[in-house]
Amino acid sequence: GAACWHFGRVIYRKLLDPKVIGGQSGLERPALLRQLLDELGVVSSRGLPLKDLGEGSLARMTTHKTALVASTALCRSDRWIEEEGRGLFREEKPRKEFWEMTLAAPDENALAYLSLAECRRVLEMKNSGLEIAALHGVLCTCVMQLEDPRADFSVSGDFLIKALGLDDRRWGGQSRSDLLKKVYVWAHSLGLARCGGWSKPRNAEPFHVKQGLLWMIETDTYGVSQLDLLDEETSQEVNLTDLTVTVKAGSWAETQRTQKADHLLYVPIATEILRINRRRGEMAFRLGLWLGTEHRVRPDWWATGKGNIRVGELLEKVLPEPDLRKARESAEGSRNLRERWGQSLATLRDEVGFSFTFPGCHPALIPSGFPGHEGHAPRGAMDLLLNSRVEIHWPEKVRQARLQPSLEEVSRKEIRQATARRLTQKITDNASRLREAVEATGLSQREVAPRLGISQSKLSKLQKGPENGGAPLPTPLLQTYLARLETLKRRKA
Repeated sequence: GAACWHFGRVIYRKLLDPKVIGGQSGLERPALLRQLLDELGVVSSRGLPLKDLGEGSLARMTTHKTALVASTALCRSDRWIEEEGRGLFREEKPRKEFWEMTLAAPDENALAYLSLAECRRVLEMKNSGLEIAALHGVLCTCVMQLEDPRADFSVSGDFLIKALGLDDRRWGGQSRSDLLKKVYVWAHSLGLARCGGWSKPRNAEPFHVKQGLLWMIETDTYGVSQLDLLDEETSQEVNLTDLTVTVKAGSWAETQRTQKADHLLYVPIATEILRINRRRGEMAFRLGLWLGTEHRVRPDWWATGKGNIRVGELLEKVLPEPDLRKARESAEGSRNLRERWGQSLATLRDEVGFSFTFPGCHPALIPSGFPGHEGHAPRGAMDLLLNSRVEIHWPEKVRQARLQPSLEEVSRKEIRQATARRLTQKITDNASRLREAVEATGLSQREVAPRLGISQSKLSKLQKGPENGGAPLPTPLLQTYLARLETLKRRKA
């Protein structure tokens, strides 16, 4: 996902320290993360399946805000503005944070920014914004695996097809070549994204991310002209047999922060959210993305495992403004939005594991299939729905993960265990070396012990080692004994 969450070791990362809010992040569940990475079949920088994350590897990821802003921007082309002839997404909370993102194309002499119209064309063409956001999340999941988050890695087109859920359920009837061409176009578009800004999290020092490329992406199309793939007309005649995407995260992946790492989307549910049908379940995908990140920002939601929010506020967060405006202006638009709302909640309930209740909501406005629904929609149903509230209960796997030890605690325990193993092995090796040296002299323990200044029983215990009921032998003392034994050996010879 993990993601988007995008969506890996590392598309998902938190704003508040879990010690402050009394919980832990999804990335602090190594076992769950390993399970997710196995499910997604994410590859290492060498292109091989990665089964072991290694000690402390997750702790290298430092900030998720840039990844979170990118996911929002790619999904919400309606919130882009024009500034100095370029398309720009801006998110600002006075005195707290300021973020912006744009799409840009490299030029021989300078950086030529895409206009607002061109940015919207890229993001809105066949709903590409959602797919590019999903690809962004998958790459974040890959980054989360890397020991060095700034290392480059390669993934195949077939892996991305699987991770993005481009199966028959969503893209039935299209050939593998067609799917690879779609992935190529999305990867090319994501490679244009530039993002930066600053933030001051609660109880933490401010941090700053320089404006730069979100991802440095190179593609190998194995002899097929990339210009032909980007042209909508000529690409239909091209047969793309293989695709490899080589990726390196931008500076956001190494931003120094005082807080521990966290993923943009909560890891245990990243797989399910990524695989929501983004054609038929667009609203469910948008809601899942927002819910998967927002509960890490709100301490009360994280502490209790549930959240309560006004429906209108929730829809404003995830839906393009034209959709809401149409629902407010016509009865048909209102009815369509209410149906989509109900279907989205049902999808998140059935495929991800969320549950929802509707305190104080008019029975007719409770989506069909949920307890309490009855009757017909009253007059002014849209306004009533927007002003009602929904209570969100996170999936059981999220609530269980909250009870797990933090990444910091797990790392300390693993370090202690690894140190103990190394010490035990070293002491065992010392006992073997002493035993071999004694045997090399050709003398018995009774003859050797006085030369070493110890009793025969003490020498016997040192040769056994602690694993066999003997005594430990520190390395400095071993060196002393070896020197004396070497002298005995030379004299005997």
